[in-house]
Amino acid sequence: MRIRRSIAAGMRIAAGIVSYEGYHQPEANRQLLDLCGRALQAAAERGADMVCFPAGYLFASGEDERDRLAQRAAGAAERFAVGVALGIDLSVKKLGTDYRQRIRENRLPWFVACWSPEERVLHRWRQRSTNNRDCRAASDRTCAEHRTLQLPGGNVEILMCGEVFNPRIRTSIANRRHDIRAVVDLGHQSEGFRVFQGMKALSRRGLVTLCSVHTARSHGQKYRYDPGGIRLSSRKADVSLGNQPRIELKIWDV
Repeated sequence: MRIRRSIAAGMRIAAGIVSYEGYHQPEANRQLLDLCGRALQAAAERGADMVCFPAGYLFASGEDERDRLAQRAAGAAERFAVGVALGIDLSVKKLGTDYRQRIRENRLPWFVACWSPEERVLHRWRQRSTNNRDCRAASDRTCAEHRTLQLPGGNVEILMCGEVFNPRIRTSIANRRHDIRAVVDLGHQSEGFRVFQGMKALSRRGLVTLCSVHTARSHGQKYRYDPGGIRLSSRKADVSLGNQPRIELKIWDV
């Protein structure tokens, strides 16, 4: 159990990259949960208040399994007194190429599980849209939802993958920027990676924006943008664990 720093000392968020081994493979969940626990411990020992894993880090056959996996991740975070945000995708037989109907009905099969020692509540938030086109199908109410995790050093807003391209979601967050210490986007895959464009848009509206994502490259970029669109991304990792899969985390002071 680590010693908590004071609120005045600010906040430290661990975010970065995870390799693709085990991605969307349900038989890999046990190994990935073990790696998650090791990463939570290593980051907490280095003073992190929160650790962020990519979208789709775990893969569930249905909502019951999603909840069991989320509980295990939250239990590991509780052991080390650190917050966690971790993506869990559901297995679906046929998703189709047009997501608009699912978005209208708020039925996308991608979730993030979040827990913090401050709230002690397990959140399970569903992804709301995937890009700057199909986001028009999402309702105003859904786009205005607060996905805020409370931590001793402040509030962190959580985004999933393509939500960062949704202008109504970005506006909702920007309108609350004085109550948000940082925004973290959990991406699925880094191929054709454009999420930094949405991150930059948020940073220009006064927000620190970080990212965690799957990537095939070791020593890959850990993305950060500060208010004014200032890019502070780094390939440096403060925590490196595993081989196949491998996780690299940068611990950011925000």
